Amino acid sequence: TVCEIAMCTLNETRVDESILLLKILRRIPCERWISTSEIAHELDESGLHIAPRRLQRILKRITSTDEFSVQCDIRSKPYGYRRLKTQSDLAETHLRPEDALVLRLSEERLKYLLPSPVMASLRPLFDKAREIMKEEPAKAPSAAWLKKVTVVPATVPVMPPRILPRIFTVVSQALWNNTKIALRYKNSNGGVVNGTVSPLGIVQQEERIYLVCIFDGYTDIRHLALHRIDTAKETTFPVQRPKDFSLDAYVASRHFNFSNGRKVRLSFESDNAYLKQYLTETPFNSSQKMHDGEKGHFALEVVLDDTTLIDAWIAAWGSECFQNLKKTDLAKS
Repeated sequence: TVCEIAMCTLNETRVDESILLLKILRRIPCERWISTSEIAHELDESGLHIAPRRLQRILKRITSTDEFSVQCDIRSKPYGYRRLKTQSDLAETHLRPEDALVLRLSEERLKYLLPSPVMASLRPLFDKAREIMKEEPAKAPSAAWLKKVTVVPATVPVMPPRILPRIFTVVSQALWNNTKIALRYKNSNGGVVNGTVSPLGIVQQEERIYLVCIFDGYTDIRHLALHRIDTAKETTFPVQRPKDFSLDAYVASRHFNFSNGRKVRLSFESDNAYLKQYLTETPFNSSQKMHDGEKGHFALEVVLDDTTLIDAWIAAWGSECFQNLKKTDLAKS
């Protein structure tokens, strides 16, 4: 009937108008203003010619509708248009199921290693990944993968201490901005310390997160467990960073892993085939030397930081695995 044809034509017109609206919106940037003629030129290059008056009417409708979040600069002609960043463009990113899987696996690991501003900017991407994983059928490979992988700690597992989100936000922002932090800290003995610190870095050691810093008025570097910080406020004062300080060099030089600052030479003999294979596949470091003997017997020598972790490693394998076990302090030899 004539009525049905008219309705069909009306619906097609609405669809065409909606598609045109989307194509125009896609060409309005967030970072700069764009004029009507520039938009028309970009549409023309894509094969879509639109009359200037019609484009102006559509842009007027767009800017008067809050849902589109488009601004119009009428201070001078030609008018300019730009989109407001009401949310991160990352939320518009197209993710394949395998991309979503990688993001879901990495989110927890990155939580305390990236500054809060960066994590906040990535939040839409993580949320998008979570939505995609929920939308995937239960039997899809990506949905099932999270149940097929896990991490096993090399030490006795413990629950991580609770770090207040507001504390981590202040600490990471100050570290990002190179500004000092005014804080109150409870040490392991229950004492309370109030002071201002220059943050130098964040170190994660197993389940604990430490702020490497220097208190105002002192020169020694301290480690503050983030879960023991009661209050923290970012200041406007710039960080006082020691000359040539490197977090990697600082950590490597003994200041974590329960080191006393000395080097030792660990040497032993063994006939344990599994231990030999383990140390061949994953040597201690580049200084390790292994010599084969008769009937599967081998001797090993390596230079290590003197830490309690060495004793824990030996105890984990069992003293019966080792013969002629020696730990020589290189400072005294």
